[in-house]
Amino acid sequence: MHQSDHHQEVAIDTLIILGVFLLLSGIFVLPYILKMNRQNRTVQQSRNLAETMSSANTPLGDHPSINLTVCIGCGSCVEACPEHALGLVDGHSELIFPGKCVGHAVCRDACPVEAITITQSDVSTRSDIPVLTPSKESSVPNLFIIGELAGQALIRVAINDAIKSVSELKKRSPDHVIIVGAGPGGLTAGMACKEAGLTYTILEQNVHFGGTINHYPRRKLVMTAPIELPLGERLNKLEYRKEKLLELWTQWTTNHRLTIEFGTKVTSILVESDGRFSVIPEGKDPLSAGAVILALGRRGSPRKLNVPGEELEKVAYTLIDAAAFSSSKILIVGGGDSAIEAAMALSFQKGNEITLSYRQDSFSRIKARNQERIDQYLKSGKIKVIWNSTVREIAESTVTLTTPEGTTTLKNDEVFIFAGGELPFPILKGAGVKFGGE
Repeated sequence: MHQSDHHQEVAIDTLIILGVFLLLSGIFVLPYILKMNRQNRTVQQSRNLAETMSSANTPLGDHPSINLTVCIGCGSCVEACPEHALGLVDGHSELIFPGKCVGHAVCRDACPVEAITITQSDVSTRSDIPVLTPSKESSVPNLFIIGELAGQALIRVAINDAIKSVSELKKRSPDHVIIVGAGPGGLTAGMACKEAGLTYTILEQNVHFGGTINHYPRRKLVMTAPIELPLGERLNKLEYRKEKLLELWTQWTTNHRLTIEFGTKVTSILVESDGRFSVIPEGKDPLSAGAVILALGRRGSPRKLNVPGEELEKVAYTLIDAAAFSSSKILIVGGGDSAIEAAMALSFQKGNEITLSYRQDSFSRIKARNQERIDQYLKSGKIKVIWNSTVREIAESTVTLTTPEGTTTLKNDEVFIFAGGELPFPILKGAGVKFGGE
């Protein structure tokens, strides 16, 4: 009898322990499983969207390769990625938006089990990427292409490309090097030429240097990496505010007296019979050079709408300083990251009324973090959007839009147009540069 009671007590204790175990499992494990299921559903939706967007489905350059046998699915890389290109799928990390990856490599550094390596995309068949040697020389001898136009959008890559190109040119000693573009790549190329004793001229179509950085919103964080530059200069940090980065380039440009011709837009490059180049700027005499370094970026010249009133002074294609605009009725034309970031930056300034005009019915090609933020701004009413609209006419105090319902006229003080850029491919093809797949 006592033995039976003992067995009953053991059975009860076992049931209690099992019950406590199941309860704790429900408290701690079930939420994790539910979270993983939600993440998998969200990621699958994102992947489906990515598959409908060719630009989001192809990495331009360096991107992570994940060893699934080593990955523990902790999500550290997902949290670390500033471009939101990674996600957790079935308990492991996956590159779900390849086109958003620009090769920061912070995912690799964040992985606690070293499951991530950085690999280079095969761009040999990409019709929008020129064929280049390791020193960034194109199929045309002595014509080099660096930075974003070469398929990489990172500042550190543009700097390294510039150094490689000039290192190769130093062996050939051309009598004059023309550098087209005064962004980080072009300025570094100028510094490298000066260090190598090569004569050079930097041509910049705008009235200021900085390239794509100038188009960033005020106080935007710019990712880079500690890197040595020519003439003893150095970038020491992983990231800089836009203003600090421009301040450094201003300091270096002034201290080293770099030769820059502003307001000089190159329209074509001709190869002469002797192999020299004739670089033709808009409205100016041709320039002769023994070598050319193209550091134009992929933005190119701003694409215009070609509508009445677009020549008015209130129309701009870049936002340099949002703080310069207040108490204004502002129209932003476009639905890409540049347009969204400009709209959000301008909405912070006192008294501004911001309206976005976009020809589609949703923002389908912007970064995830911008999508999250703009959704909040639209919900709060800080920014208004007119979907499926195009600009019909711009006047001194108004702007007229065409919508599916007809035309609508808004009171307006400023117009910013972010309709993309006219890519410089015609310049390259006119010079004989071959692209992938040719």
